[in-house]
Formats: sequence, C-alpha cells, structure tokens
Amino acid sequence: MDSFTIVIKLVLLVRFAQCIELTVNTTCGSLRGTEFTSRNGRIVAAFHGVPFAKPPVGDLRFQDPQPPEPWPGVREAYNFGSVCVQIPFFYPPVNTTKLGNEDCLYLSVYSPKLKPSNLMPVVVHLNGGEMYSGSGEVDKSPEYFLDYDIVVVMPNFRIGVFGFLTLEDDIMPGNMALKDQVMALVWIQNNIASFGGDPNQVTLLGDTTGAALVHYHMYSPMSKADPVIVFAPICDKDAVNPFLPFSPYEAEPVPVPWIVGVASLDGLARSGAFVQNLSSLTEYDQNFLYAAPISLFFDTTASNPKEVAKQLREFYFGDRPITMDLFKNLTDMFTDGFFLWPAMKSLWKHKGPHYLYYFDYLGEHSYQEIITGERILTGSSLFDETIYIWHVENPIEISPPSTSQDLCISNLFVRLIYNFASLGEPTPSGFDFSWPRWDSQQQNFINIGNSGVTINSTLFPDRVKFWSQLNYRDKVDKST
Repeated sequence: MDSFTIVIKLVLLVRFAQCIELTVNTTCGSLRGTEFTSRNGRIVAAFHGVPFAKPPVGDLRFQDPQPPEPWPGVREAYNFGSVCVQIPFFYPPVNTTKLGNEDCLYLSVYSPKLKPSNLMPVVVHLNGGEMYSGSGEVDKSPEYFLDYDIVVVMPNFRIGVFGFLTLEDDIMPGNMALKDQVMALVWIQNNIASFGGDPNQVTLLGDTTGAALVHYHMYSPMSKADPVIVFAPICDKDAVNPFLPFSPYEAEPVPVPWIVGVASLDGLARSGAFVQNLSSLTEYDQNFLYAAPISLFFDTTASNPKEVAKQLREFYFGDRPITMDLFKNLTDMFTDGFFLWPAMKSLWKHKGPHYLYYFDYLGEHSYQEIITGERILTGSSLFDETIYIWHVENPIEISPPSTSQDLCISNLFVRLIYNFASLGEPTPSGFDFSWPRWDSQQQNFINIGNSGVTINSTLFPDRVKFWSQLNYRDKVDKST
C-alpha cells in the first residue's frame, strides 16, 4: 500500500469520525450537524433547520404551536429553515422585498462540545425586528460567543399577522409568536443536554423588540418553568392556553437576574425617517399636537393627549420650531418615550438582581447609516450593540469589528454576557471592573463609550422625572 493510499484512508477515517461526533439524538430522532468556526478559529458543531414544532400551516395557522413529529433515520441538519413570512420595512435597501414561508418553526444549535465533562450554560437569542421582521436562524451568526464554552440556540418564531393577529377570543387568541418561543424553550429543556447544554442554565438574550419579548417571558406563567434571565402581544385571558392571562401592569415579573441596556440614540428608530424626507419633519412640527400622540402611542391611552403633547414640546423643544437643528432633541424624545423610561419603570418593578448599561459607543460601523442614510449624530444607534455581539448577516450584512477599539468593545460585551449566563453576574471577582447592581436608591449603571467604561448613578434624572409625571397613560391606568 503506497503512502498516497494511506493518506486518503486517513482523511476518510477522520471525516467519518467527525460525522459520528456531529450526530446527536433528540426526542424526535437523530440529527447530523456540520462544522462551524468561531471568531478565533475554534471548530464547533452546528445544527440548522431543527424543527421544534409542527409547521403552522393549514388548520394550525394562527393557532398555538404543536410538538414536532418524529422523523425516521438521521436528519441532516446542514441548512437553515425558512425565515417566517415578512417584508423588512425597516431597512430601506430591501424594504419592498417579500421573504419567507409559513413553514418556519426551526432553530439552530451551536455547541463547542457535544460531550463535555460538565454541561455548559445555554444562551437563547430572540431576534428583534419590530415584531414584523427578522429571523433567529439567519439574521445573526454567533461566532464571537463560541470562543467560550457556551451553547447558543437561535429559534425562528412567527411574526406580523401570523405571529400576533387576534380576535381576542378562544378561536384566535393571539400571541402565537410568544407561544412559539415557549415551544422552543420546551424543546431546549427536553433536548439541549444532548448538545452539551445545561437545561438548568438557560439565559434569554434579546435586542430591541427581542428584549421586549424576553421581558414578556418574565411575566408569563407559561415560561416560569424555564430559568429565564434577558403587531404586539396582548393579554390573552380568553385563550384556552393563555400566554399572558393578565396585564403586566397588574403583576410582577419573575425575580430572575436581569441585564437591561439603553443606547444613546435608540430613538433613531422613529426620528430617522425624517432625515430622508425633510418635508415630513416640517409637517410633524406644524401638526405636533396631533402627530406626537400618534407617533408616541398615547393617542388612545391619555385622557388629554393634546395637553401631554404640549408638555412634550415645551420640555424637548421650548418655543423653537422642530427642524434638523433640533434633531438630537427629537431623537431624545423618542429614546426616552420608547426606551429609557420603559427601562427605568421596569427596573423599579423587578425584584430580582438587575444591572443597567448605557451604550454610547460609536465605532467603524453604525446602524445610523442604514436608518438615516448618513451619520448625523454622535452616539450609539438602535441595534448598534448587536454589531459587537453577533456577526450581522441579514437582511443587510455588516462587517465584523476589525479595529482594535471595536474588537475591545466586542470582546467586552461577549465576556459580560458569558459571565452572566454561566455565573449569574456579569463581573465576577477578578474581572477588570465591578459592575454594581441597579437599585432604586443608587440607580448605578455602567456607561460604555469611546473613552471606555465608567460607573455612574442616576441615568438622565431630569428626563426620567419628566416622564414619571407625564399623564400619557392615565386613561387606561384608571381602568386597571
């Protein structure tokens, strides 16, 4: 036998061994995965297109997800499942493109070790996308996390009308998207040990509306069996199997450890549209008393929305017209109404250990360029944290961090999340700094900016106090 034949046989044996190593057994059958490379070159196992529920089509459309059917033999888990039906309106370059399929309840699992000596912590990512776009499997890639011993699960879930349409009855109760996520969590509880993950160390991680979905799970009785950490949902008390049978305003979330973040320019989610249509900004200024209640969603929740709008105008703009000269003020108004004040109110209500960060870093890439078409403001846009936590691939690819400062921020974020998922605190003893817990007295938080990390207290107290006294919900609060 010549050396060439021996080399070929050795290569075949290695590949055969890898196939055996990348095969796992689940409650529905066997899966064969593929190789995936982390940021620093670590080879890990990846399993794509794993069904965690029956396809929600036909009689199952708009209904609660059902457990998946078993399959014969070994299922090849090499390719992603379909994204759920959507049009990504938020991204101008592709905002008229229809994507996806109704048969979309699939997830991906990434694991550094399928048979570790000790089971590894698990991070489950719930994607953002305003609840009408996005995909757990294909939008982001977890290669930064996988330099660490952690299992990452990225499920799809129904969005838009397929995820949230409701008649508020037991025929079409709504919250299908959230129940899809619960079904994925059930699948994780039953199967993740086969991938080297610890079902008792599961952390939910979400960005933008994905973070809001994580927060809903902290209230839902359906999710309490899972140890969670991080169109719209409704109170579905008339459902046969309700996800949220009560108003979150009348209940307390589960007191699990929790990290909350606010970015300095989160409000670009709303103000950014004015940049490419300046005439609409003039119209917004001239009709502010009518437009502000609609754009900030208090037109039906405030008993006197026009008076609330007057107070907003005085606080953020004084007697000046709203032009691009006051674009930062306009962005702050949306940041405070949609992100800062809800975050602070949620922290006050949450009884478990919690940590707050303020992200004000501007690196080589920013979503501001996508949202507004150019960089206008200095700071961190909505979605910017995701650039440093994930490799963003869809619907628009953003290059991975490459400068020394960007890589430093990325490594910091990933380490904080890994520590939190594995130890229950982001900065254990011996870490570079100590991140103090937030409490209602000190209100400590860390500021992550271009000059590094600083520890501060009371984030924008004047702005928070203003919103705390604003009667933008008095009409509905009286009825609860």
